[in-house]
Amino acid sequence: MPIRIAILGDIVGTPGRQAVTQLVPTLRERFRADLIIANAENAANGSGLTPEQYTKLTAAGVDGLTLGDHTFKKHQIAHTLDTAPNLIRPANLSDKARGRGMMRLVVQRAGQPPVPVHVITVMGRLFMGLPTSDPFACVDALLKQIADPRAIVLVEVHAEATSEKIAMGWYLNGRVSCVFGTHTHVPTADARVLPANVHGS
Repeated sequence: MPIRIAILGDIVGTPGRQAVTQLVPTLRERFRADLIIANAENAANGSGLTPEQYTKLTAAGVDGLTLGDHTFKKHQIAHTLDTAPNLIRPANLSDKARGRGMMRLVVQRAGQPPVPVHVITVMGRLFMGLPTSDPFACVDALLKQIADPRAIVLVEVHAEATSEKIAMGWYLNGRVSCVFGTHTHVPTADARVLPANVHGS
């Protein structure tokens, strides 16, 4: 069955949170989105996310939230990172970092088998402040953990350099359903369907 997923770039501050609260129901209805995923690392006045904001964004209808280089700017989010199944931070941070780098969501429609959707987020290494491991090797390791061949896999690259996002797209061409970029807060004209995905996922 066709699956529609809406992906929102960085939610920034109070205006961004208000826009999500007001417009997510419209997104769901107008585009019949099965899932809505958003990067929320700038939700707290442009830097970080609080547990209260996490609760409000999910209550507004966001199914999954990702974070980036500002993951730990609000230290109180640590417990939520450990316990919330739909909140992830970059997977290529230290193994000792709180939280996880991959989440599993499910699209469930009446009379249809459930469709698993795995979301992975990694952080780029160019012009970024936090030390990270190789994002390409990190994604490879996480993909090995996904056993269901029916699963939809989305990979977010939270990076400053467009080149890193494009490189990840080509690296994963035909292996995942979608690679998308966040962090720069500026829409680009880089969207494309790569050859291996034209007739596949």
